[in-house]
Amino acid sequence: MKKTKTIFLIGCFFLLAIGGFAQKPVTIYSGVSAPAQQGWNELKLDASVNSVAATTTQTTEGGVLKFTSVNAQDEFSQLGWYRNNLGLSLSKGYTIEIKAKLNEAAKGAFNIQGYDNEGKGFRLGISETQLTNQSNPLDSTTLIKGDLTGDSEFHIYRLAVAPSGIVTLYRDGVTVGNFPLSAFQ
Repeated sequence: MKKTKTIFLIGCFFLLAIGGFAQKPVTIYSGVSAPAQQGWNELKLDASVNSVAATTTQTTEGGVLKFTSVNAQDEFSQLGWYRNNLGLSLSKGYTIEIKAKLNEAAKGAFNIQGYDNEGKGFRLGISETQLTNQSNPLDSTTLIKGDLTGDSEFHIYRLAVAPSGIVTLYRDGVTVGNFPLSAFQ
């Protein structure tokens, strides 16, 4: 009995020690203000920098970043933000989680993209009815999950990047697919 107790206590100590190495979640953006006000660098391709692009607006309300663009025929608009030195490490793996919804997205999607200092990364396209892998700019878009409902509700998308370079994608806690990181050019 004493030997069983000792083994049990050693096992508990081992489990507690493993838990001590887990990383705590770090918020890298919240919707209380525009990304540029939280240290993100903004990229724009809209009417403010290109006369043939559509006007794009961005606002924050109730902890939500909202951006709108109404593109006429042959117009294109894009807003993007980037930030360096987030502390994400492929050798350890990392997880990114975003809460998002689309309202009346007639043409498509918005993208979540990330890559490391060596140019290895991912680009996930989120639209009302599908999730796509757009990681390889020299290859066609790959469907990860289709047949999604265009319900205009918030969903939580989690990208768990393993040290092996495989990304597991979850939507609302359910695994929807896997894809490899790609080398960006």
